[in-house]
Amino acid sequence: MSDLMRIVSNETKVAGSSLVGVTPKTQEVSKVASEFEELNVSLELNGSFVQHMIFLSNLTKVNQILIVKNFDFSHVRDGKGDDPAVVKMVADIVALRYRGTNSESKTEKAK
Repeated sequence: MSDLMRIVSNETKVAGSSLVGVTPKTQEVSKVASEFEELNVSLELNGSFVQHMIFLSNLTKVNQILIVKNFDFSHVRDGKGDDPAVVKMVADIVALRYRGTNSESKTEKAK
């Protein structure tokens, strides 16, 4: 879980957004493929729309399967002069971590 939180934190800084909060959620075996584990975090960022797009674009370059779900943008305040408007982004990010091909048979034997 700490790897996913580190990735989110680093990519937020690179994009220039402000990380308001990141909350670890569930960590469970994938329902689609048992050889993967799903790590979930919920996050809230403040920044310009462009900064959020850079953040999401940078996530596509990470060498891990990441799925962005339930994301929403809301206007926080108007821009002044050269400063862009501030937008809040709330999203859930799911990272898939490989558990191994024998992971299902190991859990079955443990029962």
